[in-house]
Amino acid sequence: MTEKETSEENKSKETKHNTKDDRKRWWNTDLKFSLIFFALGVIMGFVGYVINVPLKSGIIALVVFIGAALLFQKTQNLKEGKGWWFSKFIVYIFFWFMAWTVFHTSCSIYNTLCL
Repeated sequence: MTEKETSEENKSKETKHNTKDDRKRWWNTDLKFSLIFFALGVIMGFVGYVINVPLKSGIIALVVFIGAALLFQKTQNLKEGKGWWFSKFIVYIFFWFMAWTVFHTSCSIYNTLCL
C-alpha cells in the first residue's frame, strides 16, 4: 500500500467535526437554529390558535417551517442533508403543537370559568 492510499483512507475515516473549534462552531450553529425554530414553533402555535381551523393552521405552520428552513440555509450557506431538516422539524412541530395545546386549553378553561 502506498503512502497516498494510506492518507486517503485516513481522510475518509475522519469525522465531520474533527477539531475542537469545528465542534464548537457546529454546536453554536445547531443550537442557534434550534432556538430559532423553537421560537417560530411557539409563535405559530399562537397563530394556529387564533386561526382556530386545525387543517388551515397546520398547513400554514408547515409552509412557515419550509420557508424559514430554506431562508436560513441560504443565508448561512448550510449544506446539511435530511438529518438537519428532520431535527429542526421535530423541534418546530413539537413546540408548535405544545403552544397550540396550551393556548387552546387555557383559553377554553378561562372561558368556561368566566362565562
